[in-house]
Amino acid sequence: MLNPAAFTPVGPLPSGPITLDTSGIPTVNGSLAGVVVAPPSGGPDVAVFTFSGGAVLALSDTILVIGSRPAALLFTGPATLHGNVVVESSAGAGGAPAAAGAGPGGGAGSAQGGGGGGYSGGGGTAGAAPGGAPYGVAVVLQGGSGGGGASGSGGRGGGALELGALGELRVTGSIVAAGTDGQDGAAGAGGGSGGHLIVHAFNVVLESGSLLAANGANGGSATNDFAGGGGGGGRVYVLHNLAGQLVLNGVIATAGGLAGGAGSGSGDGGQVLVEADPVVGEFPPAVPALASGLRGVLFLALLTAALRRPVRQVMAGNG
Repeated sequence: MLNPAAFTPVGPLPSGPITLDTSGIPTVNGSLAGVVVAPPSGGPDVAVFTFSGGAVLALSDTILVIGSRPAALLFTGPATLHGNVVVESSAGAGGAPAAAGAGPGGGAGSAQGGGGGGYSGGGGTAGAAPGGAPYGVAVVLQGGSGGGGASGSGGRGGGALELGALGELRVTGSIVAAGTDGQDGAAGAGGGSGGHLIVHAFNVVLESGSLLAANGANGGSATNDFAGGGGGGGRVYVLHNLAGQLVLNGVIATAGGLAGGAGSGSGDGGQVLVEADPVVGEFPPAVPALASGLRGVLFLALLTAALRRPVRQVMAGNG
């Protein structure tokens, strides 16, 4: 996991609709405001957006995360999210008609139906077009994979987001990294897989009515050939401090998407993992400013005393 204390915040979280773009040099609402790092757990580079503690995402506000890289949204203190966060970053694109979906678990495409994208759960099959295989682990942040194309395009996979705070992270809204449905047609396209959410803080509080979701999407329906396979479910990883508080009154979902019709398969369900850690979410140790100040005062006192001492001059003799 990335430690929010290791990054310098760009300032407070803006109000109103917020777009985080992870492509190129990361931006917040079009202005340069992020950095790109190699995560310690491995996997693709992550675009990191860090804001000051005490952040509040209002109920009427939204955050849209887009771009080619996974994203990390970090706070150097407590944060409360009442609004909704939609995660599309680092998502595998759906396959063009009859083409495979993008990503490590892309579903196969065919003119007779598209397989669902896989991530934590495998994608559903569509006739002779297999769904994408599972891949990845909870601690490595990466996006989901696209469904295979058929008469139309497959659905894209869900995006990837790490959300971390020092102190308490409280969620009353929704954070969604879901795939999108495959297109309907003479042959149905495959649904995209769910994406990946990592949530960590000293205290993690998911209030009643909140939602963390990385669901796979539904396959497209068909009028002549096979319907599309459903996308596999994604991953949600929640990490809190051993000495902190964990409240899970909301909903955490990583369901597989449904098959588009008879003869095709639904996606497998994904993974929900909740763990405790002895150091996550802790504020860095306070700088002992008082002790440093006392040392400075003592040094000045010794220096002043030395300067006030009489200087004894010694004259050299002439032999």
